[in-house]
Amino acid sequence: MPDERLRILVVDDSALVRQVLCAIIDAQPDMQAVGTAGDAAAARSRIAALAPDALTLDIQLPGMNGLDFLRELAGGPPLPVLIVATPTEAEVQVARQARALGACGVLPKPRLGVAQGLRDDGDAICQALRQAVQEARAARAAETAVRHFLPYTPNGNMIAVNFNIAAGAFGLIVIGGLLSGIYPAWRAARVRPLEAIRSEGE
Repeated sequence: MPDERLRILVVDDSALVRQVLCAIIDAQPDMQAVGTAGDAAAARSRIAALAPDALTLDIQLPGMNGLDFLRELAGGPPLPVLIVATPTEAEVQVARQARALGACGVLPKPRLGVAQGLRDDGDAICQALRQAVQEARAARAAETAVRHFLPYTPNGNMIAVNFNIAAGAFGLIVIGGLLSGIYPAWRAARVRPLEAIRSEGE
């Protein structure tokens, strides 16, 4: 039977933080810490080798910092990233930058008693990771479904404008299913043909 637990990669330059976050994640019945990395180079290698569902990321890393690494990840396949970092004087600006680069959330590490502070925040960390993975999977499912049903032009190119319209409509169906607890029902949904969309606009 395949292991369906969420696979989380922990990226932090502190061995203590890596250990505590892994323990928090492994204590969840639906999650596992599949690996750790102390810098961006190691994280890059672990992502390629382990294919995690999401990762936690520190900002203050040796070599390439967390924001630069996040910017690099933004250019590749979608991967939910939760920033878990020590607060700085520029905390608000860093959080804004991280969000703009695609981070699913920013949680501050405690300045003192970091291990216990992280344990106290364990539920929030794990819930943020669950939600990020769930949303990423729903978005991929919606995109796949829309690409399957939307027609192509004679030269094989998808009609981009109508793809966006249909993707938005289907996304609402998926989100509605999530909120009402009937997510599996999205499988029965069908996006209207392009001709129907055109006729309604006429």
